[in-house]
Amino acid sequence: MTGPTGPTPQDPPQTNRYEALAQRWRQRVLLWRRLHSHWVQWERLLVNVSPDQPLDQSVESLAGLIAGRPPGSPRAALLQAWRRSALGSAAPLATLAVAQELAPILDTLHSLALLPPLQPLPGGQSR
Repeated sequence: MTGPTGPTPQDPPQTNRYEALAQRWRQRVLLWRRLHSHWVQWERLLVNVSPDQPLDQSVESLAGLIAGRPPGSPRAALLQAWRRSALGSAAPLATLAVAQELAPILDTLHSLALLPPLQPLPGGQSR
């Protein structure tokens, strides 16, 4: 509501709402950038491991997180499966590198899942 000299005190400050929305978008974009960076590196590292690694379990867990479902395998168990696999692997360092790169992917997807959905501004307002 607008009074004779401008907004009345009960009006919510629109600038703060826009700033809050912009901050939430920046946070999401940063998380998606981080995810993309680690995902590309993880894919590059996968070339160096044998197909008998716990890849299916990892991909299923990642797909569930992306879809917004709770992880199929707890993070610690999934990373431990990769570490156990490294013990009997012909390329243990490559397998451990995959496990190390999987950790930030899981963490970032979890962070994205915790973010509240973005709500549009009332009345479809734009800045």
